[in-house]
Amino acid sequence: MVTTRFDIEKFSGKTDFGLWRIKMKALLVHQGLADALKDDSSSDEEESSSTQAERAKMMEKAHSAIILCLGDKALREVSKESTAKGVWDKLESLHGQDLGKSIVYEAEAVCIQDVASAVSS
Repeated sequence: MVTTRFDIEKFSGKTDFGLWRIKMKALLVHQGLADALKDDSSSDEEESSSTQAERAKMMEKAHSAIILCLGDKALREVSKESTAKGVWDKLESLHGQDLGKSIVYEAEAVCIQDVASAVSS
């Protein structure tokens, strides 16, 4: 069995949130946990108990994955959030205001919105 390890620098609140966000989303997609960031519009009554249990486990794993990729300062900011979506939304509200700015990477200006739309498509 081959195990792949991805190292994502912990988001400290001082580092670039936009880049951390892109890497974290990619990690959640790779681990099959990205649905935890979506709005929960499905009714629990429509799902079987085994599907509900699988979804709860996925949500818990996604929450843990995000928490483990946060530094102490950022973790303190989201410590009251109990879901992956809650943590994600809180981080975006606190640190996402600069996502429209361009970053310079190896002398090329890259707009974070362009990168984010490419990742989500």
